[in-house]
Amino acid sequence: MAIDWRTRLKTIIDETPGLTMKSLSLRAGLGATALHDILRRGTSPSVDTLVAVAKVLGIKPSQLIDGDENIKLTIPVVGIVSAGEGWTPVDDGVDGNVEFELGAHDTIAVEVRGDSMAPVYRNGDMLICHRRFGPNADNLIGLDCVIRTAKGDNFVKILKRGSRPNRFNLKSYNPVVDDIEEVALAWVAPVAWIKRGAR
Repeated sequence: MAIDWRTRLKTIIDETPGLTMKSLSLRAGLGATALHDILRRGTSPSVDTLVAVAKVLGIKPSQLIDGDENIKLTIPVVGIVSAGEGWTPVDDGVDGNVEFELGAHDTIAVEVRGDSMAPVYRNGDMLICHRRFGPNADNLIGLDCVIRTAKGDNFVKILKRGSRPNRFNLKSYNPVVDDIEEVALAWVAPVAWIKRGAR
């Protein structure tokens, strides 16, 4: 059964810590009861209203209306990395292709500036990520992620489980930078691809 845009929007609001129909309405420049009227009373929104709401959520209006549109690229696997810095052509039954899914979630990018995360990420690297809302982060534990906390702080760190439900620890790459503990997340975007910058 297809999910309509009202159900999709209500799910996003319900699953985002600190977000309510009223707060989203106000942040989108609407009246305080605008989204309540749209979602609970069936009022039809204007295109401008949907665009404003999508902008606050950090998604495209088409994603709000139609959901995710997945584009899969098939990339040939030509070899495997082994000991040292060498690689060997594939000849041992390794699957000959890997799929890269673009648009499985809201796809975003952040650029690395400076060397604070070297050698994992270098100056000029583009981190391509699929953004998900905070409560959907449990299956991302241990992954490199671009993160926005519920308080609006932004980080690129390794996601770890916190000691309470819906709380997470953010592990730093650099040992001189403190980890951040027990935070709620607005959204989290696991790094799916790295476009290396010019050296």
